[in-house]
Amino acid sequence: MALPQRPCRISKYNEKYRINEIYTRDEWTSMSDVGEKYGNIIFTYDEYVKVETKYLNVIKNILNTGKVKFLQIQGLEDYKHVCRFTPKQKVYLCEILNISQDCLREKYWCRLESDEMFIHFGYDYYMYIGSNLTYDEMKKIVDEQGLYIEKRKSPYKVSR
Repeated sequence: MALPQRPCRISKYNEKYRINEIYTRDEWTSMSDVGEKYGNIIFTYDEYVKVETKYLNVIKNILNTGKVKFLQIQGLEDYKHVCRFTPKQKVYLCEILNISQDCLREKYWCRLESDEMFIHFGYDYYMYIGSNLTYDEMKKIVDEQGLYIEKRKSPYKVSR
């Protein structure tokens, strides 16, 4: 399976706060941070869901714009045995969004891939997407959600 050639890193992190690849602001990086204090403000579940929804909207809009019908589960790591999907299973839009939500919530991890697109989830709430859409098309989708996009390869890409 050949992966697309337009990989990007998508996140909630504004690049203007990054110096030499180090993000300089104290911000939450995981759902497990709910209840913690960041900048004198308690990070709430509602705030988490707002940001998570933006990520899921980006995925849905890139899938729809690119006319991607399905992705395949690769590299499944399910140590808690909570994933109801199997390795190499083809999954469609609703399932892709459910799996993405579970990966963002760190319930399990996998790569979602096809010849047209890939989605990889990284540490600290980074998401990597490769698509046959142009960078400008992907940037427009990401900007509409108030997230940030950078041209970056996925560190989770497996050579075939």
